[in-house]
Amino acid sequence: MSQSADLRYRIERERREQIHLEQVRATTQSFLERHARLLDELSAQALDQALPEEFARLRQQLQQGWRHLQSDPREAREISLALSRILPGLPARARAARQAAWAAQEEARRLDEALRQARLERLRDSVEQVWTQTLADCADALALQLARPALTRMRRQLEARQAAPDEAMLAALRVQLGEVIAQARQQADGVRAQACAQAEQDACTELREQLAGLGVQAGTTQDSEALAARLAQAIEQADSAAVDETVRREVVRAVHQALSEAGFVVERPRRLRESGRDEVLLQACRPSGAEAEFRIELDGAMHYHFDRYEGRACRRDIDQVLPSLETIYGIRLSDERVVWDNPDDRDRDARPLPGGQDQTDQGR
Repeated sequence: MSQSADLRYRIERERREQIHLEQVRATTQSFLERHARLLDELSAQALDQALPEEFARLRQQLQQGWRHLQSDPREAREISLALSRILPGLPARARAARQAAWAAQEEARRLDEALRQARLERLRDSVEQVWTQTLADCADALALQLARPALTRMRRQLEARQAAPDEAMLAALRVQLGEVIAQARQQADGVRAQACAQAEQDACTELREQLAGLGVQAGTTQDSEALAARLAQAIEQADSAAVDETVRREVVRAVHQALSEAGFVVERPRRLRESGRDEVLLQACRPSGAEAEFRIELDGAMHYHFDRYEGRACRRDIDQVLPSLETIYGIRLSDERVVWDNPDDRDRDARPLPGGQDQTDQGR
């Protein structure tokens, strides 16, 4: 007697969900560790002092990701992806902010020194008040840095005047300072726009590298949002493939154990990849010569074949192996379609199949 069949296998829903969450957790943990290393490296360079509020917010997000990693790994992954869109551009923004702060401090020092000398030498308190108040009202440190050459020239012009300033001179000074600051603000906006563009480019580069690490090629015209979306999709696909392979390994181990417990000598599993198929082959035999073969595919399909039996011993082995997969190992078998069932007393009625196989029996 011989029998072959195609059927489906699946792990209990809770077990598959657990495997999926474990994969999501492992993938997300690697990204969170990468984010933490970047923040630590920037802090070691004292760049967190340039953007303290942003660094505090990002560290808070990172902590939320770590807190959710065990209890809600999907939420942790969303937090990690949000950080992946922000962190690549952070070094450029922090360095630009630090440079602007240093320049502003230096400029403030120079202006203070110039103002002190002016108070001592030529200009009265009214001129100094207009000067200092106008600069103090400008909270844009980068604009003040860019305005430094023009402010220096104006300062020299004021020092060159020996006479005491009058109302007309104060009015002209207010107008001139306003024009210089307005022009500097416009230039500062351009510098910041360029820094943002560079930050976006850095973010895209980092996201492309992450996609390449997952074996995905990204287009050259996509922005960071589109690349982040592709990264999320690639991670999900990689996680799903890893879950499928983990499930299949559990099924292969269960079939191997069930055959061994039924008295078969089981060969080492072999993975076969050919003609677009990906399956694991398990072959086993009894001392009597009876053979069993299982083919387990990645998509949940399973094919078994029992051969070289006498009488109905084939059915007894099948009834011993298959039920143990369900009762002992928690594998649900469904959609069974018997494509070969040929007891010895039906050999005469067997109809040939293509390739020289009988439709009802393949026993020898």
